[in-house]
Order: sequence, then structure tokens, then C-alpha cells
Amino acid sequence: MCNIYIEKFNKIGYITVYTDNEKITGINFGNDSWLKDNNKVKFEKVVKEFFDILELYLSGKKVEFDLPFKIKTTDFANNVYKELRKIKYGELISYKGLAEKINNFKGYRAVGLACKNNPVPLLIPCHRVIKANGELGGFSGGINIKKLLINLEKRGI
Repeated sequence: MCNIYIEKFNKIGYITVYTDNEKITGINFGNDSWLKDNNKVKFEKVVKEFFDILELYLSGKKVEFDLPFKIKTTDFANNVYKELRKIKYGELISYKGLAEKINNFKGYRAVGLACKNNPVPLLIPCHRVIKANGELGGFSGGINIKKLLINLEKRGI
């Protein structure tokens, strides 16, 4: 069973969280207005914790999104996500650098694809990955939210 929760935050707009009653299974940025009307009033514990941590994070507090999640992915993407979780608050890495860390020296495009398909952004901090030339690259929440998150973390160090 999949439960869906939506909350609006001043700096980034709507966040939709999907769960299986115990673990987060997906996070999306944006306003899914058809879901808003069906939003559950009582949040599951893990969703309340996520929204509480997100509120602190957006206020500039240095926090980690260390919450239980369950995702289905490829072995390659799983290796990328494990390495992504090691990137500390306020740090950045290039797609190429991340590919090298997982011993796939030419796999930076595949790393980018894994980041693009990350089902739980923030829990797996793919916003901390940039292009080798310093440009931001893409992000599921949009480039403006990626820029906001990176700048927010720079100030919070």
C-alpha cells in the first residue's frame, strides 16, 4: 500500500512524500493539485519526522535526513546512492568525481542518470552533485531549488 502526503514549504513549495506505512518510498517536488485535495491529515511518524527535519533544514540549520527509506533500483544506482549518502552537508562533488569514487571512471553520464532517477532526493543528497566545470546540472526539483539547497548549505557550514 502506498500512502501520499503533501506539505507546502515557503522556500521550495510543495513536497509530496510517498510511504509504505513505515518507510519513505518516494519524494517529489512540485504542486500535484489533484493530490492536495486527498492529502491525509494525520501524518505517519516517518513523514512527520521528514517534514520537521525539512523545516529545520530550510531555516538554515545543519541537519541530516537520516530516515528509513525503501527503494527499488539497479545495483549501479545503489552504488551511486551509497556514495552520495557519504557526501557531507555543504560539500559538493562532480558527476565525474562520484563516478571515480565508485570505480567507474568513465561512468559520469550513468552517475548523472542515477541522480536524475533518485526516488528520494534529500534523503539521498543528489543536489550536492555538480558538473566538473562547476555548473549545477539538473535536479528533480528544478535548477532553482538545487541552487537554493546548495546556497542554503553553504551558509549553514
